[in-house]
Amino acid sequence: MTEERGILEVSKLIYKILNVSSLTSIITGSIYRISKPIDSQLEDIVINSIGNLSSKEVTGVNNGLLNINIYVSKVNGFPNISRLDIIKDKVIQLIEESSSYQSANSFFIKILSTNLFTEQEQNTVNFYNIKLQINLN
Repeated sequence: MTEERGILEVSKLIYKILNVSSLTSIITGSIYRISKPIDSQLEDIVINSIGNLSSKEVTGVNNGLLNINIYVSKVNGFPNISRLDIIKDKVIQLIEESSSYQSANSFFIKILSTNLFTEQEQNTVNFYNIKLQINLN
């Protein structure tokens, strides 16, 4: 597995963890890999990589970073914190509950941070960024 292909494969695994009815039924949009439609005002989730996996030769384990961005439209110009929190909490729950799936697919996920941002191109949308560290064995 090449380094670039490795992180893309892991993003597919993360997609499988998140693309379940307990999450898709509570969002108005969709779950995407790489990017979402530019003008979407829906509650979308995007999984993308921050960079390539680091070399196993250097660290003994392939490491990489992934982002999960949760997009929710503002209400009256303010972040819709309640919706952002509901969706973020479900995403985190699914990741934390996926340990057997992670083991079966020889990878491990660690949640590094969660932060709230305003979408720069779309000032009507906020998003939570969940940064994940991925270790491939």
